Amino acid sequence: MSYERKMIVARAPERIMAGESDDELVAAARQGDVESFGALYERYKGPVFAFVLSSLGRREDAEDAVQDTFCRAWRAMGSFRGEAKLLTWLMRIAANACAEQARRDRRKRRLGIEVDLDIDEVEHSAGSLECDSIRRQAAREALDALSMPGRMLVVLCDIQGFTCVEAARSVGCSAISARVRLCRARKRLRELLAPVVSEVD
Repeated sequence: MSYERKMIVARAPERIMAGESDDELVAAARQGDVESFGALYERYKGPVFAFVLSSLGRREDAEDAVQDTFCRAWRAMGSFRGEAKLLTWLMRIAANACAEQARRDRRKRRLGIEVDLDIDEVEHSAGSLECDSIRRQAAREALDALSMPGRMLVVLCDIQGFTCVEAARSVGCSAISARVRLCRARKRLRELLAPVVSEVD
C-alpha cells in the first residue's frame, strides 16, 4: 500500500467523525489536514464502495477503484468548491475511475455473489419481484447486462437515492441526458426481468 493510501485509510479521531460537518472537514482537508480527510473517507467509503462494486462487479476491482477514488479526491481537494454535494463530487470521481477500469478490461463480467444489492430498490425499476435467490440472481444479471452509463444511473438513482440532477453530475452528463438514459435503462431492466416475473408468478 502506498504512503498516500496509508494516510487516507488511517482512522480519524471520534471527535472528528461525530462532531464536525462536511464543510468543516473539507475546509480542514483543503489545508492539508489528513485526519479530516480520513474522517471524510470513513463517512463516505461505504456508498462509494457500493456504487463501484455495483458498476464493476468484482470486489477486488471495487476495492482498487475506491482507493483510487479517494486518492484522487485527496489530490483534488483544492478544486472542490462546494457547488455540488461532497458525495456527488466523490461519485463523479468514482464514475471516472470505473470508466477507466472498464476501458482497461473490456471483457464482460457478471456481478459477484457478494454484491449487496437492495432488491427492493431494484424492484422500483424492474417491477415487483419477490426476494428469492432465483429472482435476485436474475436482477443481478439484468443489471450487469446494461451499458455502464445506464447501470451507473440505475445504481445512483434507484439504489442509492440520488436525484437525477445529482446522478447526472456524478456521471458527467446533462440532466436531460441522464433522464433519457435512466428511462431506457429501466425499460431494459423490465424487459430482461419480465420472463422471470412471469415464470415465477
